[in-house]
Amino acid sequence: MVIANYLHPERREAYLKNRLRLAKEKIKEFEILNKIVDNFNQIEAKVWIDNPLVFVAADAQYDLFYKAPNLMSLNYLKKIEEGLSLIDIFNMPKKRRNYLISRLRADKSEQVLSALSEVEIISYFIKKFGKENVIIEPNLESGKKPEIKLNFDRQEIYVEQTNIDIGIVERKLKEIFTKASEKIWHLIDDDIIIKFDIDTSKLVWDDEGYLNVASSVEKIINSLEKLNLHIFFRIEKTLFRLKSLTRLDSPEKYIIDKKDILQHYNEIGKILSENIDKEPFKSFCEKTKIRDIIDCPIVSFYSIPAQHKLVEIGSYDVFPSESALAQKRGFVNRIIKKIKQKINDFQREIDRPNILFIKARHWTMHGYSTDKDASIADIEFKPIASIIEEFFKLNKIRDLTAIILYENEPSVVRIMINPHAKNGSILSLEEIEQLFL
Repeated sequence: MVIANYLHPERREAYLKNRLRLAKEKIKEFEILNKIVDNFNQIEAKVWIDNPLVFVAADAQYDLFYKAPNLMSLNYLKKIEEGLSLIDIFNMPKKRRNYLISRLRADKSEQVLSALSEVEIISYFIKKFGKENVIIEPNLESGKKPEIKLNFDRQEIYVEQTNIDIGIVERKLKEIFTKASEKIWHLIDDDIIIKFDIDTSKLVWDDEGYLNVASSVEKIINSLEKLNLHIFFRIEKTLFRLKSLTRLDSPEKYIIDKKDILQHYNEIGKILSENIDKEPFKSFCEKTKIRDIIDCPIVSFYSIPAQHKLVEIGSYDVFPSESALAQKRGFVNRIIKKIKQKINDFQREIDRPNILFIKARHWTMHGYSTDKDASIADIEFKPIASIIEEFFKLNKIRDLTAIILYENEPSVVRIMINPHAKNGSILSLEEIEQLFL
């Protein structure tokens, strides 16, 4: 999911300082993590904060939207703390330790998430096989150093880890949502926090499948003003699922023509039904066609009172759609690009088992490693499997044993055996599966 927001620059700095203050308070409860991030002292609350740990910690202390501590965020911090304890980060090889800490402290989300994935993999194997059987940054004969070496079942297995970065489509969506949220902010009079979900398939795509940023922003704003959605903004703590009205039949009919059944269409239908003879709802129903709702990229919105205005826009992900297919293609291409990059780094030991571990998660292929229905998981994984099989065929790498991909937990994986591995680099599927049983 892609999310962006806008707050007045002066208010933004105050907002960020408040989030940073809450994050500093909460992170103190986690001894190792707090020491690593230096209580977020290197983070400046000015234009924006891009270290996701700040917002996770702030939400764990007090989630402004739910007005309570966020338990999911709290549990995530506990998981990170446990992982850092297991890898004994302060006793890791100096170069690896400093590199890991610098990324966790960085005010750049991609660096932080990459470091967290590394902690996740190493701590998983330590928890499973014991610290004595997991060697961090072992020396190869070439002089290079992969992430870890596993001593498992009288074998030495070398593991390199990586994760997939954000793609071009997601960056474009972020740009669209950022610009649209600023424009909406200037249209709102009330001090509220309002969140919108956008159906990205209804944004403006060109003939080659690329997003048009300016036209997409314009479509969001025009839809909001055409439908006069402002009339609902003062109704607090109600999720308005505009999308539910698209289920009304006869697209060319007006909402008023369906007044007898509106109450059955979620909260927005109930409110319209109860206020059908009152302004401004009466005009909304009389002037709005069902077709206008169908064409609108705004799926839903929700507002709460606040001391200052804040507009947040997130993607409502629909599959299949032009947006989804473009993101899916980009995701698969990034996987193969990352594989090529890691192979060219040559962090492998000759004539030994070498495994490349990739954390690759994307909503268009959700469940490829975790879905309980194996047939669905196979369908989701097929585009990835095909491109990796082609990579194996074209490159015929002798000392790469397998490529392993996962979405959420390192224990639930997809294993791609390299059929061109030779001699000591060969492991069977059954042998590799023993790492995850």
